[in-house]
Amino acid sequence: MKEGMNADTANTLVIPGVTIDCLIKVGDGTVNLHVLDHVLLGALATDVGATAMKEMRKDPAYAAAPSGGATEERFECENPGVEPLTGTLDGRDRSLERLVAQLSADLAAANKELDSFTYAISHDLRAPLRHIEGFSRMLLEDCSANLDSEGKRYVERIRVGTLRLGQMIESLVTLSRITRREMAWGEVDLSGLAQAIADCLRQSAPDRKVDLVIAAGLVARGDERMLRTALENLIGNAWKFTSKQSQARIELGARNGDGEVEYFVRDDGAGFDMAYAGKLFGAFQRLHTEAEFEGTGIGLAIVQRILRRHGGRIRAESVTGQGATFYFTLGSVPPVK
Repeated sequence: MKEGMNADTANTLVIPGVTIDCLIKVGDGTVNLHVLDHVLLGALATDVGATAMKEMRKDPAYAAAPSGGATEERFECENPGVEPLTGTLDGRDRSLERLVAQLSADLAAANKELDSFTYAISHDLRAPLRHIEGFSRMLLEDCSANLDSEGKRYVERIRVGTLRLGQMIESLVTLSRITRREMAWGEVDLSGLAQAIADCLRQSAPDRKVDLVIAAGLVARGDERMLRTALENLIGNAWKFTSKQSQARIELGARNGDGEVEYFVRDDGAGFDMAYAGKLFGAFQRLHTEAEFEGTGIGLAIVQRILRRHGGRIRAESVTGQGATFYFTLGSVPPVK
């Protein structure tokens, strides 16, 4: 198989700039490059499959691989909407064209539904929430004399709940936009973005004692607005989870590893139990209570989506009470949109 292309022990096929979660079952378990070509197009029904196929065809091993002749192969994808294909490899093109057309139509329909859902969330649900919050505030201001202490507490809890739900809706809309927004590729000064974010954080809490160490000269290729959002969440989290420290330290840096640059944001704050690390990047997943640290629990999900769109990944290391480090990578070249 081509260098830089591998199938791990789980079910993820990794190609530079592209990650495909697809279980491939071929014959005795070996991966035939021609069959892999077939799976990529059939499973994705997007330009991702076509690009990956082009990369494979550059490999001399692909050209040297047997065409299959009348050999019959069967493969399956974990996507429940993709039917397993069986047939001769010689006749695969016509079958793939039909499959790609079908999946492309399904994808277009799903995107249209997602647009409608996002519109409903961002417009239709906000007005009722504003009414609830507004009338509960008026109840406290205008009818306070008619409410006892317990009644006032109930109304205040209604207000807090509606405000939190509003924040969650905003977070969902942001997550949806990040997933679908057009990429604007260019050279991005990560150090400069981080410095601007750090200045804003210092202005928001001038009394805090925090050493914000930002490595100079960190430059990457990507979408500047998206990468700003990712850094705002990562550095913002570090700022939040060090808020109980009398003297805190937050660092943005980079290191070389496995042939790529790995960036990191490190803090000496609350940290978390690594036993729950699998929940970190899920939407609305929180490892600390609202009483400990405020937030909706969607920031890291947004960061992960942004990095995936750049062909990168993110991971975390932590010890409870000793801080956390988030490592992330960015693709070396723009992946297929």
